[in-house]
Amino acid sequence: IGSGIDWRVLINVIVDRYADRLELMQHLLNYPSSDSEELLQRAKLAQAQLRVMLTPYLLHSTVVPNANTSGVHTSQWAYPIFRQCATTHTSELTTHMHLMASSEHMLLKAVEETTREICRVTTNMWVIGVMSGLDSLFVVEPHSEPDIVQLFDGWRDDAQKLMSWLDWSVWIKCRPTCGPEEMCYLPTWPVNAPPIDHGPPRKSPIEDPAMCPAIAPPESLAIINMMFPIFAPPTEEWMKPQPKCIRRIQPYGF
Repeated sequence: IGSGIDWRVLINVIVDRYADRLELMQHLLNYPSSDSEELLQRAKLAQAQLRVMLTPYLLHSTVVPNANTSGVHTSQWAYPIFRQCATTHTSELTTHMHLMASSEHMLLKAVEETTREICRVTTNMWVIGVMSGLDSLFVVEPHSEPDIVQLFDGWRDDAQKLMSWLDWSVWIKCRPTCGPEEMCYLPTWPVNAPPIDHGPPRKSPIEDPAMCPAIAPPESLAIINMMFPIFAPPTEEWMKPQPKCIRRIQPYGF
């Protein structure tokens, strides 16, 4: 029977919660300039967005240690924030575990691991920004002037790895946005697929009984070639299809 939990809604809530925010973070970090002052201003914008993502999980009891405080791990103080972030959507579901089917246990584990990884990466990025003196709400005087270029590159790599790991379909879109006479299209087999290469002529089972010793031969080789075509080696476009704009009024075209 199952627990009655609407897993589709839960998953949609998590995607809606983070998809746009992570995409904005990626946009802020894909900044071509190498000027340290410009990167500093951009890093402060990114830090503000990280804080926005974590705002529901910030605790009034949070105390950020001074950069000179000894005996305190750099990010230990932020663990309660990470835990709150990682468990908010699933903590109450554990009371229904005895009602869950085996497939629901798999869904719960997938949701828990997904939210844990999102919160681990975003919390760690935010902590680095706080301890580097970039956060306007949690003011910290760093040991020395932070290496903004290195920090920025690290953030960019973290965000890219996280989004690649999540690989959400909501991020598959045409860039730039298609015009009013166009639609966003993701190449899909067999429409506009690479041409078929039938290869050399095949022998029929009559000519080579070893091919199919226990099955009656088909009526003609044409049937074999029709049923089992050999496709040409896939191009890069078909190894990893990318969305593109196509016309939805005449003249059509791919």
